[in-house]
Amino acid sequence: MQPSFSQNLRHEFFALLSEQKQNRALPLWVSLLAAFRIQGRELHFSSQNQNFVEYLAQALDEVYQIQVEVNVTKSRSSLYLEDLDTARRLRADLEQFAQTGQAYIGPDLGQEERRNNIALILSSLFLAAGSLASPQDFYHLEFSLQRTLAQAFFQAVFADLGLKFKELRHQGYYVLYTKDGQTIADFLLYSGANQGLLNFESLRVEKEMYNQVNRVVNCDSANAQRLADSSARQRKAILHLKACGEYAKLPDNLKNVAKLRLKYPELSLTELGQALDPPLGKSGVNHRMQKILDLAERIGPDLEA
Repeated sequence: MQPSFSQNLRHEFFALLSEQKQNRALPLWVSLLAAFRIQGRELHFSSQNQNFVEYLAQALDEVYQIQVEVNVTKSRSSLYLEDLDTARRLRADLEQFAQTGQAYIGPDLGQEERRNNIALILSSLFLAAGSLASPQDFYHLEFSLQRTLAQAFFQAVFADLGLKFKELRHQGYYVLYTKDGQTIADFLLYSGANQGLLNFESLRVEKEMYNQVNRVVNCDSANAQRLADSSARQRKAILHLKACGEYAKLPDNLKNVAKLRLKYPELSLTELGQALDPPLGKSGVNHRMQKILDLAERIGPDLEA
């Protein structure tokens, strides 16, 4: 089975994280702030990406000199920390990070360092708590966060980058989401997912071209239907006048238009006007045709039926 767009994006994000040998603390804090849970004495984090969970376990060892258990099942991988003192220390650090972590993308940093930190934060956030619908179907990027501190922190990061995400509470999670294609493209740009951005933009162009073609086809179809309905009503009125003996009494300017309509039911009013001698504009043809319709309506049954 071919990997989905979201799966390919996760692979790209993890490759970006793996290249960062010197800065494991930032991805660790971002990931745990977004998605860790504490149950009694136990700190718990799980993901479908086994490599990512093992990466976080190594980061915990490097940053806090602790080893955690990684449990791998068929569908998910999880890490556990049962040391209460370490869990308390880690939770305190995460609370501190939530309050001061925006300094990692502050204006005082050098451009390259700031860009690198932004990419680490966004890629780690997606790996820990993100999901992206297939762009072929619809645009929807969301992050399901465990706590209010995380919601406030990441919303502030998004605001600093000019990314507009809506908020809601769903089944105990704090959800930040967007359905805007440009916001998703900007997120991919800031996160450093160059291949993901190229693929997304390619799919977006393809989708928008398809939608545009559909709109044109639907518009043309609707116009053709309106023309057919209008022509049928006009021909019905003209035939009714003939049946009533009123057609012969029409002045030549109306009769000429009526003859052309009977002969060319597929022509638009503009085309009928061009076929007259001398030619007549669309408004002039419409005016004459309306007189025929009014006359037929006065002397006969309702033509709307």
